[in-house]
Amino acid sequence: MLISSKINTNDLVYFRHKQKSLLFKLYQFAWKPRFGLARKHITEPAMKLFFFLKKNLYKKENFHVDVLYQGNWLPFQLETTDFQCAPVKGDTLNIEPELLFILKKLLPSNGVFFDVGANFGAVTLFATSAANFSGKVYSFEPFPPTFLNLQNIVNQIDKSSLINANHLALSNYCGTAKMQCSIEIHSGYATIKNETDHGVEVPVSTLDKFVQDSAIDKIDFIKLDVEDHELNVLEGAVDSLKKLRPIIYLENSKNLSVDTQLKIINLFNDADYSLFLPTWIYSSQDAWRTKAYSPEKNTDNALCLVDISNYSDVLTKRTYIYYVNLLAVPKEKIEYVRQQLL
Repeated sequence: MLISSKINTNDLVYFRHKQKSLLFKLYQFAWKPRFGLARKHITEPAMKLFFFLKKNLYKKENFHVDVLYQGNWLPFQLETTDFQCAPVKGDTLNIEPELLFILKKLLPSNGVFFDVGANFGAVTLFATSAANFSGKVYSFEPFPPTFLNLQNIVNQIDKSSLINANHLALSNYCGTAKMQCSIEIHSGYATIKNETDHGVEVPVSTLDKFVQDSAIDKIDFIKLDVEDHELNVLEGAVDSLKKLRPIIYLENSKNLSVDTQLKIINLFNDADYSLFLPTWIYSSQDAWRTKAYSPEKNTDNALCLVDISNYSDVLTKRTYIYYVNLLAVPKEKIEYVRQQLL
């Protein structure tokens, strides 16, 4: 088990909304967690009103946000139909804090980062936000409306030359694919659905071919969040994993079959990687407590990386935890990770 130094959640806040429209406020009211009669009589009517107004009056929403970039809060604007960048509560977008913390610690200032499933570019921005960053970020977003948002936000920063934004899906083959989004206002749910004739057609390649065609000779870190398509991307990246040895942060959902889970584990074993489960611990009443999903606010936290390489049941037999994030580390880099987290 690897344990990080202490960190406060306030250190990971870097994306905040500075003003909200009436539709934004209704969105937050409608998606506030409620149960039983409150959900039936408050949430459901509020959601219906939200979708009616969005369809008939508010075709696009203007989001005005500030991003902590190179030590300064910079204003950005997104004009979009997508509410993926909108927090359900408060003003700050809660982008996976364990990812931000790990990326901040492990991506070198001259590093190469692949953001696979970049969406509108929040993590891409974070990767380049350090004042001394001089590396390169390759962002991949295949869903056309979301890729326009990614281009828009990249074009608003001074370091846009450090970001290579690609309208491309990565998989285990080259060609095209159909993409669908099950929830219209949340592009994070857009996924490849090749078994249907419906959806929008997008270009597809493998990570290995992209690396070869772009003459890329190193990758330090890969973030992989592609809505249950992670195994396909990894199968198209085997050569790069074996030759370039990137650290990989990937989402893993309970939707995946046992066979798919075991294939992911075996693929990393074959490539000589160890698989870690990030878990937060925090101080409370002179004791340390665990919290799987996110760090405890307004107190000291530490990130634990629990080695699950030989414990497939953690992924294949879970009943409650729907999504987990995994960190795959080349075995020769485990000591490097240990030192960087301190």
